[in-house]
Amino acid sequence: MGSRAPAEAPTSQPQAPLTMSPLITPEPPPPRFSQFRETIGQPVVASFIGGGIAGAVSRTVVSPLERLKILYQVQSAGRNEYKMPIYKALAKMWREEGWRGFMAGNGTNCIRIVPYSAVQFGAYNFYKRVSSPNIASWHAEEHRGSVSWAGAQHLRKSP
Repeated sequence: MGSRAPAEAPTSQPQAPLTMSPLITPEPPPPRFSQFRETIGQPVVASFIGGGIAGAVSRTVVSPLERLKILYQVQSAGRNEYKMPIYKALAKMWREEGWRGFMAGNGTNCIRIVPYSAVQFGAYNFYKRVSSPNIASWHAEEHRGSVSWAGAQHLRKSP
């Protein structure tokens, strides 16, 4: 067996002693990004975007049932292709068309519902803020009193 020469210690240059550097603070975000975050953070804008996303998600979740509803509606009196219970019809749709069959028409449905949900939820939050800026400071007695007064006015005007 051959003998190996002992490994030589690597020659290194003298290192400077380690010093503690102050914490590095991250650079502030660019002004356009800060402005974007501030705009998106506004309650009305955030609720507008949240409403649109919620509308798209809700339509996507119920998309198979929407598609099945349309299949039930368009079959003629002589066709028995989808004359079966819902769970069997969904299973048939899955076997024959797969995931694409469940999601058929969902894109169009989302294009229709996203603006509607966004405007509806955004307007709700906007008018909620405009109509009652101090709603959190209401006391239960004041709330009951206003509801009672509104009910009395309705009964007074009823024939």
